Amino acid sequence: MPRTSLRSFFAIGLSAALVMGLPLACSDSDSGTTGKRIVLHTRLTAGAEATAPFTNAQGWNVQLSKLVISTGALRYYEGSPIFSYAPPPVRRSPFEPIRSLFGIREAFAHPGHYAEGTARGEMLTSASSDLRAGVVTLPDGAGVTGLVRSGTFSFNAPPVGAMAQELGGHVAVVEGTASKAGATRIFRAEIDAKDFLDSEHPTPDLKGCPFTETEMGADGTVTVSIQVPMWFSEVDFESLPASTDGKPVRMPSEGSVVELRPRNALVRGMQVGKAYVFSYSAP
Repeated sequence: MPRTSLRSFFAIGLSAALVMGLPLACSDSDSGTTGKRIVLHTRLTAGAEATAPFTNAQGWNVQLSKLVISTGALRYYEGSPIFSYAPPPVRRSPFEPIRSLFGIREAFAHPGHYAEGTARGEMLTSASSDLRAGVVTLPDGAGVTGLVRSGTFSFNAPPVGAMAQELGGHVAVVEGTASKAGATRIFRAEIDAKDFLDSEHPTPDLKGCPFTETEMGADGTVTVSIQVPMWFSEVDFESLPASTDGKPVRMPSEGSVVELRPRNALVRGMQVGKAYVFSYSAP
């Protein structure tokens, strides 16, 4: 890239950072608390589990046939990651029936405990991707050299890009087959941005996700690996009706507590920050 174009690229990137409230500290050398400007290519992957079967904590063997999502901005920070809400382990305590009755969930850290620290980079372009197609290339982002340890992942609504029509306004559409002890459920889940919103989460952003700790020292690539089995960890498909025609049965977004149980468990799994692992690599 010509020097003039490169300067224009960073000018645009830094202007966007200021608009978005991201204080990217830069200088022409790696000294003090500032850093050298770098270009960060971006990749997104769901790994082998996007196409290979896996078994969840409820004993269901899950095989996905569709995995399409809409993503928004990605941001990278120096601050340590947090342990976001995670589904309870398979082992149940004697008080589990009481906790379930009152809707008490096991939590590890409140999102307010997360300190972002120095901003190290960002990719602001929304996109929609078919994660079963392999590693997806997203637009380039901008950053500065220095230590990075956490990131923010976000879903975007309405979806834009290559798979926007397939998503039909949802931020994620997942289809597959779940089997357990002779029972089979062919399912479809349509997840919306509003499903992630509550008093603690005013935006569909997942903050404090783990970024494999490293010093970004040059232009490189940020890869976000989505741990899909974590999404489905506590999904019990038992209450989802079996398909009568071989077509996927949609997980209902309205209905009784029992009817909503599979979809609600999936949404909670998608809110686990540890399900989105960031990493950096340089040539």
